[in-house]
Amino acid sequence: MISIHSIFVSTFLVLRSNALEIYNSSARSTTNLTENHSDSSECRLYFAPSTRPDFSLGVYTTKDLTAGTPIGNPDIAIQVVKLNKFHPKKGDLFLEELAWGPSFTGGAFESDNVEDVITAVPGIGMMSAFHPLFANAKWNEVSTIRRDPDTTNYSSIKYERIQGPGAGAFSSYHNVQTVTNEKIYAGQEIFLNFGEIFVGHDDEINRITSRSVDWLMENGRCMDNIVVGKSKIVDAGRGAYATRSFQKGDVITSTPLIHIMNKAVLEMQSLEKLDESTENVGNGHQLLLNYCFGSTDSSLLLFPINSGVNLINHSSKKANVEISWAHGFDLFQKKFLRKDIKALEDVMEPVLFFDIKAIGEIKEGDELYLDYGNEWEEAWNDHMKSYTEDPDLLHNKKYVSAVYMNRRSSIEKEGFYFLTEKEQAVSPYPENILTACYISSLSMTKDKVSEIQEGSIRANNTGNASHFFMWEEFEDTFDSESLKQCKIVRRNRKDIDKKNTSVLYNYDILIFEGRILVEDVPQSALLFVDKPHTSEQHWEGAFRQPIQIPEVFPEKW
Repeated sequence: MISIHSIFVSTFLVLRSNALEIYNSSARSTTNLTENHSDSSECRLYFAPSTRPDFSLGVYTTKDLTAGTPIGNPDIAIQVVKLNKFHPKKGDLFLEELAWGPSFTGGAFESDNVEDVITAVPGIGMMSAFHPLFANAKWNEVSTIRRDPDTTNYSSIKYERIQGPGAGAFSSYHNVQTVTNEKIYAGQEIFLNFGEIFVGHDDEINRITSRSVDWLMENGRCMDNIVVGKSKIVDAGRGAYATRSFQKGDVITSTPLIHIMNKAVLEMQSLEKLDESTENVGNGHQLLLNYCFGSTDSSLLLFPINSGVNLINHSSKKANVEISWAHGFDLFQKKFLRKDIKALEDVMEPVLFFDIKAIGEIKEGDELYLDYGNEWEEAWNDHMKSYTEDPDLLHNKKYVSAVYMNRRSSIEKEGFYFLTEKEQAVSPYPENILTACYISSLSMTKDKVSEIQEGSIRANNTGNASHFFMWEEFEDTFDSESLKQCKIVRRNRKDIDKKNTSVLYNYDILIFEGRILVEDVPQSALLFVDKPHTSEQHWEGAFRQPIQIPEVFPEKW
């Protein structure tokens, strides 16, 4: 008997086959137009109106990309924990619409409940459209989760945590990168998998999903004029650098803006459970506040979502760029700039845009600086004064970054091993550190999981565990969704040469609060993570202040 599922799959495959032929042939047809645009000095990534009718913007490549190729420049992720949802306007939820789940960046461990965390990923992450059949790009999850710490000295205890008054004031989630799933031709739109499953109408699925490069150069805005790197400013974290040279008045890039109607949405909620009928008790502000533009006289915040824009650091003396409302987007934003901000309340798409302009000559490789204004500078100076008077006010001296711990383990390689629970009782890890393991859900099927017999050696050595299975590697094993908190009960030495000069270890671990034993887990499947609510962004006293641009905001706002 033919099932409904098989009919759906057959229909889906036919539609996908037909659509892919149109997708690839239409993309190949634009390749001839790109032969004179192959110079690396020209922009390779644009944002422009999407080919998808239900998305306003999309991201496009102007260069052929083979499968597995990084797309654009790496960016950062900003974790938002327990977003304040008390009495929000509809427009305040726009941020959630474009944010991601936190797992692929490792951000799931910022809270006890993964559903409390959303992740803002500027660039391709918040600007690309979705297509039900053409997910031609994906996240390189390992590059973010196993990122290097914000220091170059891994041997000294001095560098086990971020030092100085900037601690907790910037995101440590950097090196967020997308890569191609398949060959993508110049002019094609980039589509990430949003996790939704639907087929749609035939006429919609078969739409052409590419533009000519000439069209993109005329109608789009460049996304790769900025690259993210460690800032030259002490305590500033990451910064934005020019990938090309610019003259005074040149538009370096433009950025869509997410409007947050009420800045109170970014007030942190207390960790204690609150009655939904009561007002929220503030507990500091979200880290995202530092990446937003605003004015003291307005409740509105604007969060830029193009790559690198919100990493342009402050300098009143060395400023080489300025912010202005973007030209060429009049159909999107002109009417909103003339009205009260209430006109934005029900808008759930980007309708406001900034231009980032050079105010002097900028050379390739120069760091970009923006004057944040006197109010921001005064707030930072006050913060610096408080830190100078009491350096311990900000820092948890016992905190050691999980990113640092993972980096150290990768440098030591064969000389490193993870400690069992018994060993940690004698030589504990820093109090903020947990161990996590990559365990595929495909390992936990009924035919692979066995019951632990009462009185057996396993039962005697594993406490309350009731079932066990052997670790296996599947296609999804090292996906972020497979990362689970675990406890190590046994380490097994495995010599990989006869002279015992090279050693690897496998581990027996417990998951799901000790109920399940997983045996023979390789060391490559283990890593350190921070306990919920312990990373720098949660530290009391960390600097919080939006970038002030009152002269840009219309008077009605």
